[in-house]
Amino acid sequence: MIIISTLNLNNKEFTDPRQKAEILNSFFSKVFNDNYLVLPSMSPREFSDMPNIIMDSNGVAKLLEQFNPIEANGPTRIPTRVLKVHS
Repeated sequence: MIIISTLNLNNKEFTDPRQKAEILNSFFSKVFNDNYLVLPSMSPREFSDMPNIIMDSNGVAKLLEQFNPIEANGPTRIPTRVLKVHS
């Protein structure tokens, strides 16, 4: 639970929970409204489409064989030793 002890607005301090909620609601309803969801127009693409990536089990196995089991885990946090042993 987040507790906001005092809220300052226009050089006035507010401690009443209902007043603080109304002030925060007023602020966020102005910021996050229907206009907030309007996306800017995109300029034409400057790059061609990337070709499809083709993967097969032999290619994945070859990459897994190159793993160093004492290196740090990747973003999946699966230890490289586990990936190498079970490849």
